[in-house]
Amino acid sequence: MQITFFGTGLMGTGFVRRLLANGHAVNVWNRSPAKARALMALGAVAFDDPAAALAGAERVHLSLDLENKFWQSMMDNDADAATKLLNEPALMVSSYGTMKFDHDSYRKMAEEGPMVLTSFELNDVEVHFPKDATAIVTYRGKQTMAPRGQKGGKVQEMNDTSTWIKAGESWQCAMHTEVPAEKKGSAH
Repeated sequence: MQITFFGTGLMGTGFVRRLLANGHAVNVWNRSPAKARALMALGAVAFDDPAAALAGAERVHLSLDLENKFWQSMMDNDADAATKLLNEPALMVSSYGTMKFDHDSYRKMAEEGPMVLTSFELNDVEVHFPKDATAIVTYRGKQTMAPRGQKGGKVQEMNDTSTWIKAGESWQCAMHTEVPAEKKGSAH
């Protein structure tokens, strides 16, 4: 089977090694091309262009390094790490409305906001590259939010979309949307 794998960091490399060991043909792409090229010695075909890596793919896998880093930065309350991953300005749409924020206003929200993220899980991930320098990631997120300074929190299931753009050699999130997920079996 021809498989394309996006994201060949530590976790993605392990997946690619296993796929190759099981006899699959694997195309790889990574935002740091050297990491993808390192897998060529094992039989993977590395691409600098994510769209080209998709050619002939029967299945696509994605290691969500960027999205996970951003969510982890929120959970760790690490505004420095988060702002390195955010375009300036960035946009957000949620059930609370629309927001446009720069790095300073994001930092203030992260450090002083009334709610904090205490856990997260990303599932049912899909990625689309409409252009080489644009990635749209959709997924179902399960997140736990708690009042700042308190343990536990309320579990929320959300449908999320993040739009990432390549700025120089790095990728930045330019827009994020989230809406509450409907309960399974509910009518529209």
